[in-house]
Amino acid sequence: MVHRAPGRTAWQRVGRLPAVAVLQLRLSPDGGPLRAATHGRGIHTIKVRDCG
Repeated sequence: MVHRAPGRTAWQRVGRLPAVAVLQLRLSPDGGPLRAATHGRGIHTIKVRDCG
């Protein structure tokens, strides 16, 4: 998964997620981990601080 921060032009890879389509993102209500459901590669959990 890649993201582009507001005001920036370059894309950055997020954590160690595979380079596949992310179908859904879900942030824990307590501000904990971000979960990304991917197309064919399962659900991955990353720490929000790794998102840049």
